[in-house]
Amino acid sequence: MRRLMLAAASLLTLAACSGQGYSVNSEYEYPRQVAQTGKLYAARDACLKRNVQPFVNGPADPETAARIVAATCEMETAKLIAVSNPSGAADVAEAIRKDSEFRATGILLRARGAPQTN
Repeated sequence: MRRLMLAAASLLTLAACSGQGYSVNSEYEYPRQVAQTGKLYAARDACLKRNVQPFVNGPADPETAARIVAATCEMETAKLIAVSNPSGAADVAEAIRKDSEFRATGILLRARGAPQTN
């Protein structure tokens, strides 16, 4: 009887953990969305790298140039936001846009030969 109770408790515990939305690592729960998001990040970063080139030797300060570069890649950023933020949360969209500017700044500084700090 004790083994039966232990087995039942184990099954109930496992069943409780298999619910929708419960996963420490969402890659296993939504693999297509994760893969698509990764591709969209790569496309956005490639766009930033392409569009930063006119500013490498220019006099513009890095933050201003990064804002312009990020704006030129808005189409890629919008696709990224649409896939990675299906709920449409404004704070998530804003964070991704700020990340685009941050990455554009880093790409520009590296292209200008600024020393890297870690």
